[in-house]
Amino acid sequence: MNHAPGYALLATCLSLLTAAPALTQDDRSPQEWLRLANEGNLKANMVVCGGYLGGAAGFAKDISKAFPFCKVYADETGNPVAQTVVANLYQQGHGVARNDAKAAKYSRLAAHQGNAAAQFALGNMHHHGRGVEKDLVEARKWYERAAAQDHAAGLTYLGNFHYRGLGGLPEDHARAARLYRRAADLGHAQAQGNLAHLLEHGKGVPKDIEEAKRLYKLAAEQGNKTAAANFRRLAGQ
Repeated sequence: MNHAPGYALLATCLSLLTAAPALTQDDRSPQEWLRLANEGNLKANMVVCGGYLGGAAGFAKDISKAFPFCKVYADETGNPVAQTVVANLYQQGHGVARNDAKAAKYSRLAAHQGNAAAQFALGNMHHHGRGVEKDLVEARKWYERAAAQDHAAGLTYLGNFHYRGLGGLPEDHARAARLYRRAADLGHAQAQGNLAHLLEHGKGVPKDIEEAKRLYKLAAEQGNKTAAANFRRLAGQ
C-alpha cells in the first residue's frame, strides 16, 4: 500500500490566490505592489505573496521570493490559508531555511481554524514525527478532521490507518475501502491504487478484477508507478 505524502505545495499556494480574487483585479504594476507591501500594506503583501506563488498580478512566478510577504500576511491577519502556505514554505524550504517545527506551528494555527489541508499536514507531521512528537493517535485525529471535509489525502491516509489498524483503530478493510472509494472518486491517485489492490484481492470488498484494472489505469495515468506496474500485470493475464 502506497504511503507517499499527498500534500501538494502548489495546490495550497494557488488556494491563496482564490481566497480573495478581487485583490488581484487591480491594474497596479508589480513594482507598485512591492512598494506598498514593503510599507506594510496588508493587501499588497497578500497580492505579492500570491503573485510570486502563482504568477498572478503581473508577477513572474518565483516561489523563493514569496515567503516574507506570505508570512506578514499570515501573521497580521491570522488567515488560515496564508498560515497553511507559510507552513508549506517552511516544510519545503522555499525562500526560507527548512524548519519542520515552524511548519508544524503554522499548520496547527490553520488546522484549529478548520483548514482541511492544514489538518492533513498536521496529521502527517504527527504520523512521521516531523516537527512534532510522533503520535499515531494524534495523527489519526487530524486525518479524521480533514477527511470529514472530503480532503482527498485525508481520506486516503485515514483509509491507510483503518487498513493497517493504526492510531488506536482496529484493522478494518471494509472501512478502508469506503474511504479509498471517496478519495478515488475525487481523483486521488494513491486512493485509486489502494482501492484497486483491495478489489484485486477481495479485501473488504467483493473481488472485482475489471474494476481493479480500471482504477490501476486511472492511477497510472497520474504517474503512479506501482499502479502502472499492477495494471500491466493484470492486463497481461
